[in-house]
Amino acid sequence: MATKLKPLTKGERNIISLIAAVMVCAEVEAKAIAPSLAKETGKPYDFNSPTSYLNIFLNNNPEYKRVRNLLLKDSASPRKVFLEQCRRENGK
Repeated sequence: MATKLKPLTKGERNIISLIAAVMVCAEVEAKAIAPSLAKETGKPYDFNSPTSYLNIFLNNNPEYKRVRNLLLKDSASPRKVFLEQCRRENGK
């Protein structure tokens, strides 16, 4: 029998919205802006540049930057666990 989940609180929904906005911004940069600028300039797009689309967005929106940094920090542990599990399953 499935457990019924409580609705998310307003604060939890806000965090989800912030994460979603950062993810969409990164996706727009990766799939539209980077290829377009690389084609236009003939040089690879520098995602780490202070003037990159995502970095400008994050620097102008500290709340989004804070959530992204926490997400990156907190994703390191599950990433390591999943990698170890994949290695065990594949004998590597």
